[in-house]
Amino acid sequence: MDTGKAVRLATVLRPDGRTFIGALDVLIPRGPLQGLRDPAATARLFVGAGVDALLMHEGLVDVCLPAFAGRAGLIIKLTTASWQSEDSTRRVQVTSVRRAVSLGASAVAANCFIGVPHDGELLAQLGRIADACVEYGIPLIPLINPHPKDQFDAERVAYVCRVGAELGGDVVKSDYPGDPEAFALTVAMCPRPVIIEESPLPVTPEGTLRTVEGVLRAGGAGVMFANRIWDAPRPVALARAVAGMVHDGWSIEQALQHAQSS
Repeated sequence: MDTGKAVRLATVLRPDGRTFIGALDVLIPRGPLQGLRDPAATARLFVGAGVDALLMHEGLVDVCLPAFAGRAGLIIKLTTASWQSEDSTRRVQVTSVRRAVSLGASAVAANCFIGVPHDGELLAQLGRIADACVEYGIPLIPLINPHPKDQFDAERVAYVCRVGAELGGDVVKSDYPGDPEAFALTVAMCPRPVIIEESPLPVTPEGTLRTVEGVLRAGGAGVMFANRIWDAPRPVALARAVAGMVHDGWSIEQALQHAQSS
């Protein structure tokens, strides 16, 4: 890895090799979510709880800057699809790597779905982005998934993560199959750190924390969460509990107690 990538990646992955990323990028593909109506407030929530980086589109950077500057890394989302799209897997590039570098990004992220009719276009797009990342010395995080019907299939998740690494990903993000033994296959097959976002476990504080527990037990590098945090009854307490598990060695019992009582 070149020096530029190494320097930037160190602001996303801590020395323990783990990361907790707060995601603010999902309004465009999912619609006007309550938790993102005030993105600056959501950014403050995440950063105050101890996330390592925030993922967002370029237009939110100046809005959220007071919340994260000097306190958390910035990951620029390069691809998206609209909420009203007939096929949400057809992601197009909307921001350049050069623009992300000019914004001070620590890394860039790009969607890719494998097993959809247009996956050739998505793979080519990811390849072009990877080339630009090498040119500008910035880490690439492929947000890579199987076809949505196979979202939590352990073998397919392992396969797509390996694809993301082979095509230039420095950290690879996919989804958690539901138990640590199944996710261990992904970790074993992928030569880059793997993080997850979605999980089949309930969207409750306990479901979220048991997701974190399973990911870490399997050797995963951490999590990227969005509405699992901001829709929680005590979002700040839950986010802090996640950070405690990822970086501070909190047990599931300690994390649950904090999330439910703080």
